Amino acid sequence: MFANRFTALVDACTLASVLRRNLLLTLAEAEFFRVRWSEPILSETESAIGKMLQKKGYDDASQRAARAIVHMRNAFDEAMVVNFESCLRCCENIPDPNDSHVLAAAIKT
Repeated sequence: MFANRFTALVDACTLASVLRRNLLLTLAEAEFFRVRWSEPILSETESAIGKMLQKKGYDDASQRAARAIVHMRNAFDEAMVVNFESCLRCCENIPDPNDSHVLAAAIKT
């Protein structure tokens, strides 16, 4: 459909919430855009999902979070942005230095 026209790098803050995650990934599956993420983004997402589930009282929160990431990887095997580390030097002076990996992956994308 439109997937060849738009690409979106999604950050952990958009993937942690189950409703946002389902909406975004459903739209990506329907080829409204190509979804992209990086290893650090998925790691942050898994941690955030685990914390959210733990607060809801799930004893197996970390296992559920890990399973969600596995399903995301399997559903969108082309989504992983790799070799973006060379772009990190362009991202040194951003307002939140902890997000430099996100900007670097977006540049690489």
